[in-house]
Order: sequence, then C-alpha cells, then structure tokens
Amino acid sequence: MVRPHDGNAKAGIIMYRPKSTVEQWRIFQAVVDHGGYAQAAEKLNKSQSSLNHAVAKLQQALGLSLLEVRGRKACLTPQGEVFLRRSRKLTQDVESLERLTDILASGWEPVLRIVVEASLPRAPLYQALAEFRAQSRGCRIHLVETQPSGCQTVIRQQAAHMVFASRAYPNLTSLWPPPFMCPSPPPIIRWQISRAWARPRWSNNWS
Repeated sequence: MVRPHDGNAKAGIIMYRPKSTVEQWRIFQAVVDHGGYAQAAEKLNKSQSSLNHAVAKLQQALGLSLLEVRGRKACLTPQGEVFLRRSRKLTQDVESLERLTDILASGWEPVLRIVVEASLPRAPLYQALAEFRAQSRGCRIHLVETQPSGCQTVIRQQAAHMVFASRAYPNLTSLWPPPFMCPSPPPIIRWQISRAWARPRWSNNWS
C-alpha cells in the first residue's frame, strides 16, 4: 500500500528508478561494436579504465554478466546478446527524443501528414518525398491515400498539412500543378517539398 505522503509516489503509483544510464548502454554497445575496451576507448576518446568501470557498474546493477573478455576481445554472453538488441532500441529512441528539440526549434514539424488522391500517379510524389527525407531532420511522414470525397473531408477538417488532389479547392494555397493543397502548411516543409516537387522532368507525369 502506497502512503499519500510518500515522496516517490504520485497518484498512488510508485515511480520506477532506473538501475542503469543511457551512457552505460552506449559504452556497452561501443565495446561490442569495436571488439574490445581498448578499441572502444580510442573511438570514444575516453580512458579504457572508465569504460571498464561503466560496464562493470552496469553488470552489477543488473546482476547479470553481459560481456566476457577472451584475450583482448570482449564477447557477448547469451544474456548480453539479448540486452544488446534491446539497448540499441533504447539509445535510438533517446537520440530521436533529443533531436526533437532541434526539429521543433527550427520550425519543422515532428510529423508531416500528407493525403493523396488515389487516382493520381505516385512516382513523382515518392521521388519528392525521398529528396525531402534527406533534409527532414527526423520529421516522420504519414501518408494516406483516399478518394476525392476523402480529400474534401480532410481539407474541411484541416486534418493534414498537404493534400494532393486532381482538382483545386477554394481558399487554399496551390503550390504546383496538379493541385497541391496546404490546409495548414509548415513554411519550411512546404518550401522543401515544393522545391523537390517542382522538377521539370516530372511535369509530364501528370498529363
């Protein structure tokens, strides 16, 4: 039973305290990826003793052996193989979360919602999005296909940043033929995709 005055509890829920840190998992991964403590220390520009200490503390906190040193090479234990896979997802998620700050501060949307009418060809759109992704700073693309009536609904509800449709709609910004509608266009994203879209070699694909 959690008491109301318990400082570690909120609304009756005990707050979980991690036994490990993200930095420990990154060091663990580096030791595996580079084949040993000495090689990882050189790549990370850290002392070998600090890496040994970090992995030792990690293993102590978990109560498991993740690595076995054989000669000069650090080898994964069976438990280490499992934790390596899971820890990569953890560190990737943390990096994505931290990059989100830069994305939002620079005017980018974390998610770009695009609706395209099902009758339109996909090749020029996919090519434009491929060019956009290279500069998108982690912005995720949510692409949905729909019928003309669906486009009208999306535009009316302002449920997407961009709508590719076979006809123009009133009171909307048309960026490039065919109608390329932006119910609520983020300025940087609109500029990037419209620039990628407006390639002369694609102009005939919509005729």
